[in-house]
Amino acid sequence: MDPESIPNTSSEPEAPEPEEWPEPAPYWENAFQEWRWGWDLHVYGFATLFLAMGVYAGYFFVLQIYHGLDKKYLSVSLNAVMLLLCFTRAFVLYFDPYHQGHMIEAVLFMRIIWSIGSPCLTSADFLVLMSLVETSHMKLAPPKLQKLKYIALIIGGHFVIVMITDTVVSDFVEAKAMLLMCQMLFVAWGTTLAISYFVVGRQLDIKLFSHKLVKDKKDKQYVYLIYASGGTNIFLCGLMLYSAFGVFGVYSGGKFVDKWHWFMFQTVSRILEGIACVLIFTVSAKRKRVKKTVEDMERKDQSTTETLEVSRNNRRQSMFSYLRDTYFNVNKDKIESEIVEELEEDEGTADREAEIAAKITASQK
Repeated sequence: MDPESIPNTSSEPEAPEPEEWPEPAPYWENAFQEWRWGWDLHVYGFATLFLAMGVYAGYFFVLQIYHGLDKKYLSVSLNAVMLLLCFTRAFVLYFDPYHQGHMIEAVLFMRIIWSIGSPCLTSADFLVLMSLVETSHMKLAPPKLQKLKYIALIIGGHFVIVMITDTVVSDFVEAKAMLLMCQMLFVAWGTTLAISYFVVGRQLDIKLFSHKLVKDKKDKQYVYLIYASGGTNIFLCGLMLYSAFGVFGVYSGGKFVDKWHWFMFQTVSRILEGIACVLIFTVSAKRKRVKKTVEDMERKDQSTTETLEVSRNNRRQSMFSYLRDTYFNVNKDKIESEIVEELEEDEGTADREAEIAAKITASQK
């Protein structure tokens, strides 16, 4: 019998061809059997976490709009991008976790709203930093970056690049280098933001809190939160580098990856994203502490300036009095000397004595 005519009775299922996307994924059917309840815990646990944070951001976004912007465009923009990040993460995890296309067939749409989570996260960090710079009157970046149109240009540019990349790669897998470019953009921008967090935290610690004889515990905690935000960004950038150049990269050469390796990588990624969101909310909410410290320092500087001005005025008045008294005494001595000389010359003349006495009287006045 021809061996080729014998049907394949092996119990091992054939791995199906993955969808036309260059990034490797696990073989889902086998993975679900291994993960069991861990998959549901991962998907619905993180989806609920992001939904709760989205509701939190949405509440303050609506509240700020209701009470009026009043130059609060940085805070409003921050809550807007956090609302977008958290709701898109929750939506995809609830209805099409990791783009399997089972519940929602619009794979490209789901992929795009998942991918915009990265620019949402970096935009939120950027807005927090700009808020800290504005509140503390710090000089970290050119003043132009704090204007609304430049902020919109930076944030909008990142979103456009990500959406164009996903659209092009979905139609032309050969353009997968664009995905690597987006990952490197995230790493470069995220690293810049992380370094900025460290710089801002250091400057706040020196310029705002170091003047106190005993540092407030809450001041220290706030600086540590800023440092933690920078550290979280570093870890996220490290994960992105690992994803780009490791087994999950577009040039890894594989179609499938180990299911537990993939599961742990995604779990760590979602945990770091959740920590980053919590830190963004916390640092932004406690920014009032910086504002209060700046106002206290400005009042102290104003009081010191007024004291110095009064002191200068007193010194000027004292100097004027000294000069006036000195000038008067010199003139008085000069007049009296002239009178004595005249007395000596015209001694015995009554009329002259009367005239000299009058001069003496006038000089004493």
